[in-house]
Amino acid sequence: MRKTLLLSFLFALCAAMQAQNAPAQAVVGDYSGELYVSLLDEIYDQDTRLDEPYTVNITAEANGTIVFSLNDFSFAGALLGDIRLPGIAVNAEGQHYTFGENTPQRFVFLEGTEAEIVADASLDHTRSYIEGDSLVAYIPVVWVLNEDTSFPIYVLFKGKRLIPEGIASTQAARSAEEIYDLAGRRRAIATQLPKGLYIVGGKKQIIK
Repeated sequence: MRKTLLLSFLFALCAAMQAQNAPAQAVVGDYSGELYVSLLDEIYDQDTRLDEPYTVNITAEANGTIVFSLNDFSFAGALLGDIRLPGIAVNAEGQHYTFGENTPQRFVFLEGTEAEIVADASLDHTRSYIEGDSLVAYIPVVWVLNEDTSFPIYVLFKGKRLIPEGIASTQAARSAEEIYDLAGRRRAIATQLPKGLYIVGGKKQIIK
């Protein structure tokens, strides 16, 4: 009886963890689109839109948050690097997803050179969202010259999720076969598993 209660509790805990992670998993992917960069004034038009397409990558973390990465960020014609923002919560309302408040992250671009840039960046949780496969992300960047002087750089990304042909059916098949243990670790096929309780395709299964 005690073992049954323990197994039920562990399964309920796993189910709760899966529900918590669901919004993050729903927005995972690569998004390709346009990037607008404006210094001092928040202006998003043809003059502030960069010519080349940009990519944002969203990955899920184990605690149900996401890592938001703007790849190959450029400013004033210089390639600076990636803006990586971890630990961002995701809220879901149907197919509309919003983001939680997040702490600005400090970046040092072109470190050790005369052109070194120190900047703080975050994801504006009040205006950024995902609707279906469309991502609108406002990424305020603060260029820090010294303790007393800084300049705002307004960054806007608008893009759509990249879904290679045939990936939807492949992902569905993979999801149905995925096996996790109670620690949330993905495991190999069932025939190689030791005895215990597992989550197989989102359902409880006991390997005897």
